[in-house]
Amino acid sequence: MDEAKKEGGRARLENDTFTKRNELGGNVVQRDEHSKSSKLENLDRASKDVARRRIQGELEIYLSSTTQERQEVLKKIDKEILEAIKDRYGEYLPEERLKDAYGHPVKFQGHKEYLDGVKEKYPFLKLPKDKIITGDLRPEGPYVDYEAESFSKTIAHERIHQLRSHELRKHLGSKLDEGFTEYLAREVTGSKLLIDEGNGYPKEQGIAELIKERVGDEVMREAYFKGNVEKLRSSLDAQLGNGTTDKVAVLTRLEMYNQAVKVLRRDL
Repeated sequence: MDEAKKEGGRARLENDTFTKRNELGGNVVQRDEHSKSSKLENLDRASKDVARRRIQGELEIYLSSTTQERQEVLKKIDKEILEAIKDRYGEYLPEERLKDAYGHPVKFQGHKEYLDGVKEKYPFLKLPKDKIITGDLRPEGPYVDYEAESFSKTIAHERIHQLRSHELRKHLGSKLDEGFTEYLAREVTGSKLLIDEGNGYPKEQGIAELIKERVGDEVMREAYFKGNVEKLRSSLDAQLGNGTTDKVAVLTRLEMYNQAVKVLRRDL
């Protein structure tokens, strides 16, 4: 969040009191009055992120004044992203969880309507003046502010949260959970295309990637989606000593990122 970039650096911010009770969370971006990207540019980026193609007809519909038509375009983008997640991580996703995700699509709201809903759902949530929340996961499904910058990656982030096992967060903490979520969201939407869009969790994502390099994609994905955290712990501890996984989790939770990185880079 502290390294969010000018064009809409993105981060998720969750209030622990609410997440422990309802697994709710929020996606936060940096305010920037100088960034005035048009809706056309936003949707063009979204189409490149997911489908790698430009859909002129849908872009024109999106820019129309009809809210219903705009919602239909957004639903298509949400469906494309969910399909991309299924294609990439399907073997790790329990069928019932995937079915539930299809039954609870993203709800898209304009900026004012979305923020009003956030205030109602998170009455005690306080954000710095230069941050705004742009997406969150509620029991009824993800909500996204479609007027926010780079909303396609926000959709992917919230959808991946929706499909996760809660075991990783339970054992390794919310910050590492966010780091893995951001890594997976960028992997599925195309990290190279998103590199200039900012990253609200650069340090957490970096630590998650170092863990992945140590244990491998399969072990990391099993821990995140299936909840097999012990397999990840065994692999990491076998390489770096008993208790390493818990040590890295604690250091990350305390925002002692450099120390966590130092532990994970030992002997590399």
